[in-house]
Amino acid sequence: MGTHVKNYWRPRQAAADAIAAAFQPPVRPWNWRDDALCADADPEAWFPEEDNGAPTEARRICAMCPVRAECLEFALDNPRIASYGIWAGTSEYARRRLRRERKRAA
Repeated sequence: MGTHVKNYWRPRQAAADAIAAAFQPPVRPWNWRDDALCADADPEAWFPEEDNGAPTEARRICAMCPVRAECLEFALDNPRIASYGIWAGTSEYARRRLRRERKRAA
């Protein structure tokens, strides 16, 4: 009798576990953008009219950002997306130079 009872409840428990899991919010993997300081700042600051290398508000925020390295890596790997504005405290000209240096080193 003991084996029959265990086998009887096993499929029901599996179904109950599946239903409970379906109602749990999905676990999203960490994304560097979740911790970026620029997410809470004015987006206009990252697209200045003139970028002469001066320490603008965007550059000051980037200097304190905990995910600056990840941001720069993204900007260098995705030039079509990150071709304009300030990314990781760098200008579009600085990123172009870094991409050229990467190609030479490869």
